[in-house]
Amino acid sequence: MIVWDQTRLPRISQEEFIDFLDRISISFIESDFSMWCDCVSLPFSLIKTQGPVAIATTRELEENFGQCLQTYRIMALDRIIRTPIALEDCNDSTWIGTFSTRLISRNLLAAPPYTSSVILTNTGQGVRMSAMLNPGPR
Repeated sequence: MIVWDQTRLPRISQEEFIDFLDRISISFIESDFSMWCDCVSLPFSLIKTQGPVAIATTRELEENFGQCLQTYRIMALDRIIRTPIALEDCNDSTWIGTFSTRLISRNLLAAPPYTSSVILTNTGQGVRMSAMLNPGPR
């Protein structure tokens, strides 16, 4: 068993959390899978209303990204606005970030706003998420 000393990982500031939220929004609006990859740590767990999704490989991550893009294209989204609600230090080098999401199409809400939470780590090369609790649009 490998024991990873996480005590040296940097903290996450409110500004870094906001930047992270902007990057995950932009990655979908611009169909930028590379940017999305820079926001995710594998393995990645996604908990949705339909049930949990475990993503272990880049290929699986790309398939999931494509499914989300397809939904967003059907909704004709112009913008995805993510607003921070809370950022909590878990005292183990991880953080829980909670935020609201508004999906905008033609300057109107495309779906009711919803709240999500992510487990975050600052790798020293950027903030990445290892899990997301995301009910998504209804």
